[in-house]
Amino acid sequence: MPNSVRPAAVAGQFYPGVADALRQQLNALLAQEQSQPATPPTALIVPHAGYRYSGATAALAYQQLAGFAQQWQQILLLGPAHRVAFKGIASSTHHDWQTPLGNYPVDRQAVDYLQQQGLVRPFDLAHQEEHSLEVQIPFLQQLLPQGRLIPLLVGTAATAEISAVIEALWTPTAALLVVVSTDLSHFLNADSATERDSATATAITQRHPEALHQGDACGIRPLAALLTFARERQWRVEQLELCNSSRSSGDYQRVVGYGSFALYPGHP
Repeated sequence: MPNSVRPAAVAGQFYPGVADALRQQLNALLAQEQSQPATPPTALIVPHAGYRYSGATAALAYQQLAGFAQQWQQILLLGPAHRVAFKGIASSTHHDWQTPLGNYPVDRQAVDYLQQQGLVRPFDLAHQEEHSLEVQIPFLQQLLPQGRLIPLLVGTAATAEISAVIEALWTPTAALLVVVSTDLSHFLNADSATERDSATATAITQRHPEALHQGDACGIRPLAALLTFARERQWRVEQLELCNSSRSSGDYQRVVGYGSFALYPGHP
């Protein structure tokens, strides 16, 4: 089949392009000290920059999956499109996504169902060079090797449209993990970024998507949809990390903000 595998587009740029080096970096990132939750999360919010910059922040969220590998069979991965502008939500025709660690299977039944319901549409071009979803795949391969991926890029779409996708797949007994891929503020100085990202983090942990504004996060649309969905079900949101690229780059004048959060079932 011509579109059976979506080849890695940013291996060797955003993360190591050789399997051994990638495994070594993943193991180091996931070895950070972090308390383990008593119950598995229902969703994660993670950054998507190069591993040099945001890998440690993302790993703190993915660590919450350790010990619960059999909990999830499906991973709904939602992220913003950086390279191709389009309306709606883009699925892909691929059956596997490739990284240096091998191929990670797509849940074609779930993707086809969403397409049949008119909630998403296949648009491979949007996925072709996009990094926001791809950089999450090695973490998922490492921690959830039995999982099946539902990779969706969000273009210009309303919160209700994105929430409808989550609604179509999620039930209280579903083996579904929702992952929203987003960075926070872009290209402010470090002090301004810290202030703005702190306000964004408060909106996230309090599940107030209406407090988010354009420029707070590049993945603001899927982020707002997840928070709306979480508020309706009274999921708890825990902040795990909040930082910016100055920690790795040494550049304090133009930074990108990163945060990681885990969502759990239950009351606030």
